[in-house]
Amino acid sequence: MSSTPPQLTIQLFQGGFSQDLAQSGGPNWSFPVFYEIEAGNNEPAQIANIITPGKTTPLQLGSQTVTGSGSSVSLVVDLGPCTGVKIGSNPFGEPDCDYPFISIFSATDSDTFQIACTSETTNWNLDVTLEFTGPEMPPAFADVSLLVDGATYKSIPAGQSSYNPSGTTLSFEFDNFKANNGAIKLLYTLSLT
Repeated sequence: MSSTPPQLTIQLFQGGFSQDLAQSGGPNWSFPVFYEIEAGNNEPAQIANIITPGKTTPLQLGSQTVTGSGSSVSLVVDLGPCTGVKIGSNPFGEPDCDYPFISIFSATDSDTFQIACTSETTNWNLDVTLEFTGPEMPPAFADVSLLVDGATYKSIPAGQSSYNPSGTTLSFEFDNFKANNGAIKLLYTLSLT
C-alpha cells in the first residue's frame, strides 16, 4: 500500500454510472465479479463492462473471473432497457468479504455503492468531494448519504467533507437522482485511521 491512498471516483449520469474500483495495484489482475439484474427484468444492461488499460471486458450475468493488466480497474454501466443492476467485485482479493465493492444502480430506485467491507469493526478516514454538474439549471442532483453497516451515518453536502466512520461496511447512497443532462461526480479517498 502506498502512503497516499488513491482517489477513486463514482460518477452517475442519465441511465448509468462509472466507478473506479482501483487506481493503484496490478500490474496483473484476476478477480471475481458477479452481475445480476433487478427482479422482474429480463433485459441485461446495454453496457456492463470492467475496464483495465487497453482492455474492456463485457460482463456476463452470474459469476465470473475478470482478468487484465495495468494500474487501474473501473466499472461502466449503461442500463439501456434494463431497469437495474447489482454488480459485486473483489479486485484486491480481500479475504474478509467475497465482494467489498457492491454497486446497485436502478432506473427507478435509490443507488447504493458499497466501497469497503471488513470482518471486524474498522476505523476509517474518508475524504469526499461531491460535485453536481450539467449544462442546465438546475444541474444534476441527488440526496447523497454515507451509510455505515447499512444505516445512514451522515448526509454528504456538495463540496469537500471528511468523515471518521467506524464499522464493517461503508457505502454511498444516492436518492432522488435527477440527471438533467448532467452528472454527479463523487471523489473519495479512504484509509485506515
